[in-house]
Amino acid sequence: MFTVVALLFFPVVLAVSLWRLYQLPRDLLARTRWLNPRHRLAASMASGVIYLALAAYTALLLFTLAKALASPPRTLAEALQTASMVAGYPLVYLAYEWVCYYAILPRSKT
Repeated sequence: MFTVVALLFFPVVLAVSLWRLYQLPRDLLARTRWLNPRHRLAASMASGVIYLALAAYTALLLFTLAKALASPPRTLAEALQTASMVAGYPLVYLAYEWVCYYAILPRSKT
């Protein structure tokens, strides 16, 4: 059941994650967001690691999907491997959002 729901939400999650991968460095450079001053070292390390993890997983997933489209899976094991990567992608994005919620704060209006 989880796999079916994850596969249905995959295009939305992929589009949002690509936008967030573009938006976060832009906002940090424009100083509209900043690292949590309370735990600056942990926030910078956690946000850097999860950003790189999401970027790497996105690139690997797009490569795997392109490979599956170029030569369709011949066995059930190959198809399940591709489906499991797609089903796990929302979990990686959820981890990214969770870390960004606690590590990166919006700049105050005052």
